[in-house]
Amino acid sequence: MPIRGMYHGPVNSHSLWIFHADGIFGSRDTGCNDARVGFVDGKPSNGKVHSKLARGTVRRTDPGARGRCNWQHNGLSKPGGDMNGTRLRVGIVGTGLVAQVMHLPHLQSLPNLYEIVALCDLSARTAQTLARRYGVPHAFTDIGDMLDTVELDAALILTPYHYPQVMAALSAGVHVFVEKPMCVNVEEATDMVEAARRNGLIGQLGYHKPYDPGYETGAAMVRAMSAVRMATMYVAHGPNEPFLEHYEILRGDDADPDRVAATGRAMRKAQQQAIGEQPEHVARAYGGLLGSGCHQLSIMRGCLGRVEDVLSTEIWNGGRSITATLKFEHGVRCVFTAVFMPDIRLFDETFTACDDGSSTAIRFPSPFLKHAPTMVIRRGMEDGRYVEREITTDYREAFRNELIHFHRSITTGTPPRTPLEHGAEDAATMIAIVRNCPDFVA
Repeated sequence: MPIRGMYHGPVNSHSLWIFHADGIFGSRDTGCNDARVGFVDGKPSNGKVHSKLARGTVRRTDPGARGRCNWQHNGLSKPGGDMNGTRLRVGIVGTGLVAQVMHLPHLQSLPNLYEIVALCDLSARTAQTLARRYGVPHAFTDIGDMLDTVELDAALILTPYHYPQVMAALSAGVHVFVEKPMCVNVEEATDMVEAARRNGLIGQLGYHKPYDPGYETGAAMVRAMSAVRMATMYVAHGPNEPFLEHYEILRGDDADPDRVAATGRAMRKAQQQAIGEQPEHVARAYGGLLGSGCHQLSIMRGCLGRVEDVLSTEIWNGGRSITATLKFEHGVRCVFTAVFMPDIRLFDETFTACDDGSSTAIRFPSPFLKHAPTMVIRRGMEDGRYVEREITTDYREAFRNELIHFHRSITTGTPPRTPLEHGAEDAATMIAIVRNCPDFVA
């Protein structure tokens, strides 16, 4: 089935069932998001207080430019100019699991590149506690208050549902890094892409795997193949909890329940816009694609190019198992299989490509095992002998690398490796995968 609603613009290089950070296909327990009450330096704010930063008092001459980065005032060149070595002032929207385990520690480890100036979460207790822990001067429960109060260069959007926060940040003239899934439907993706382009801003999608050193090595080998004859993308894994036991994760219980409920309703509405009302196992499978399948699509894209068509789909095991055959550029087929196994501590994710005389496999560890290397297994013939090599590139952390890349994109104007356009393509592909299932209700 051709991919319907595919974003064809230019590219820079029931419950709501969703695969969430706990690694379980099920109803999502929404945690962090924005709300209506703001806090500045731990005190309630009406969102009208403007911070005085080290670089001087912020003055806004354009009342519509809420939170817009004042490049001239800050001593920075315009986007695309020479800003290497400049510390970017960043706000974090959503301070849940991925913020605490990955982004906050990695941002703190890059003091020459970033200054964390604000945290925003539905849970005031979580935002304020983490602000004290990381020495962040401002904590909010509303993104609008944050954008009104603090002068930002960039925002990391790490909430369960990203569309409202991404659009608010881009409208305020703030560069955006958005965690996956970027969007729930193609319409949301198109809005984000157009807003970033219209305002001349960098929008980077939080797919960390393309920034993994081992993946970079393996993907280059695949792209150098004379002709890919077969490709497979396989992921089988259990819950994430066993991989998180060694982290201290703060979970606030003071979020406004009305705001949490409103987020859930918005996500359900967005999913219905994408696929309509579906049997429970089909809806669950789409949630799994949003939460995990987008990573596998990014892996395949870097090796094989763009998806041109979805040839077949099977969904079974209550929506916890999916197999789809995808057609890529140059006619290459890739069989994509994903399965969730609730009773085992396992993360097994491997991409394999073969040509007439060799095969290259890229094997990923759990993303929560920091600095665990992604391995490349190369098989072929040498002097009439079968040879198998296992390659370890290095131990740099992909989540940290993507933040370095985000800084570089903003300060040099270089398009990000994972632009928002990729999220738009993936939304269309995931919808097409589900539509190809025999159980899909048109």
